[in-house]
Amino acid sequence: MQKSLGRYVRSGYGGSGSATRRFGGTAQTAGVLYGALSPAERSQSSLPGGNLEGAVLSGRSANDVMDAVVEAVRPTDGTQDAEASRAAIKGALSELLTKFPDAALLELTEAQRMFAVERYVALDVFHRFWLDVGKTIQDKAPSVKAGLARLREVKDYIKETIAAAFKKVGRLYSNCSIKSRFRRTRPLRNHAYRVVRRPRHQRVGRRKTSFMYGEIDGLKREPQGHL
Repeated sequence: MQKSLGRYVRSGYGGSGSATRRFGGTAQTAGVLYGALSPAERSQSSLPGGNLEGAVLSGRSANDVMDAVVEAVRPTDGTQDAEASRAAIKGALSELLTKFPDAALLELTEAQRMFAVERYVALDVFHRFWLDVGKTIQDKAPSVKAGLARLREVKDYIKETIAAAFKKVGRLYSNCSIKSRFRRTRPLRNHAYRVVRRPRHQRVGRRKTSFMYGEIDGLKREPQGHL
């Protein structure tokens, strides 16, 4: 898995440095999402898509609140990257409610907010990967089921990698405020891509994968255009 993703980063983006620059928007949106989910910060700053009013959203369904958060944090602009980020925010909030079924989205605890942001980053990275080479992986797979299984393995691996990166940044900047940590995004992104390119025997965790390296090796990313 690491070998294949490492080659994808090198061939598709020209190395981890170029990949880090492209994903700069991911880290920026992560900071905005954290602020949107923090009542204190939400009341003191404006969001890109308009403010979230707890009183207005009171009594609305969880799905309505998630949609409101998506619109406030990442308004649509017609690009594929924006749509990937929007899908990642919605997915992260959905996973948050699965893990914490009693959570109130606009009144989260610190641990819940950090889980949502961490999961958003992982899903955004995966969605962009899927936009670049997902169709090719599915087309080369022996069956639809096998193609989806391979993409699930990639998603799980990216989640593990991003979780490790968040833990590392938390240790490096334990004395900084959460907001300051998001301004220090380069260590988090660089660590994530270093993990992807690390030799296989040093990978995060001990979960083995049957992912076929040839499905990613040598693939080039597709041009990013407008929807």
